[in-house]
Amino acid sequence: MKRIFLAAVMASTGAFLASAADHTLGIWKYVPEKSHGGNVASLMQTRENAEGGIRVTVVGEITDGSKVNTEWVGRYDGKPVKMATSTLAWDMIAAKRIDANTVSEERTKTGGKFHSISRFHVSADGKTMTVMTKGTGETGESFTMSAVWERQ
Repeated sequence: MKRIFLAAVMASTGAFLASAADHTLGIWKYVPEKSHGGNVASLMQTRENAEGGIRVTVVGEITDGSKVNTEWVGRYDGKPVKMATSTLAWDMIAAKRIDANTVSEERTKTGGKFHSISRFHVSADGKTMTVMTKGTGETGESFTMSAVWERQ
């Protein structure tokens, strides 16, 4: 009986989290002067509800002039999904919502060495999102990045 009750509580908690507020949704602009460890010139990120989950689109430019254009649609279930488009090092992404202000995303390259985990956290006032990323690049080097985004 305790197992059935526990299973029911866990299922209702999962349903609540699926419908809970997601403060990462919106349009965000990358702030290079407040960010560290990356080679980004400019980025805009749109995060929106879609298909029972989330759609993320990122467009911009790297400091070498190459363009960034990525899009993916997934759920906060931790299961990897194939990116719809990606000009970056990864082609798979898995997302989990920790709470209304915090999301974790794991990025990987199919058959490759690239792997990173990012933690997105929205400030209490909802105006700033900080993304801390740790991972291994395509050539096997480890990296750490801190990216600051401002809500538009």
